[in-house]
Amino acid sequence: MTEDTVNDIHRSLYLEIKIEEKGINKNMVHTGFTYPDGDELHIILKKQDGQWYLTDEGHTFMWLSYDEINVDSPRIKDILARIMATNQAELWEREISVKIKQNGAGIALTSMITALIQTADLCYINKAITEETQLKNRRPWRNNSLFGGPRPEPARKPRQSTQTFASRKNKKK
Repeated sequence: MTEDTVNDIHRSLYLEIKIEEKGINKNMVHTGFTYPDGDELHIILKKQDGQWYLTDEGHTFMWLSYDEINVDSPRIKDILARIMATNQAELWEREISVKIKQNGAGIALTSMITALIQTADLCYINKAITEETQLKNRRPWRNNSLFGGPRPEPARKPRQSTQTFASRKNKKK
């Protein structure tokens, strides 16, 4: 099945894909696609329990950890769920994988590449979220006093009388 799968990938994508054997039923897929820092996408073609699938073996999340991205935040989790759903990919314990259906290796590889690149792009989203958070954190600071409490309302100026000094003097007499 491996040879048929490789041929199916070549026919479907017309890419120069190289497959390097790493062990029994385990192959490294070289696609030429890279993470934003230039590292090659880590894609493994595996057969487990009679099912072929592509996996990154957790490499993408390891790569994201270098940028200290909080993948456990609700916002990032929501984005990840959308990425996985859009690409028919699965995320299990920070490992991204795509099952290969009968005669669908090319489609599976395209889905895997897209899922990995979109997940890696979280490094850009994280920078935007950080900047947004910094802006939100600055706004309340401007509205607070130096001692942490809300700024007191400015004292109202006493209402000025419309009478002049001379008219008040005349009134007393």
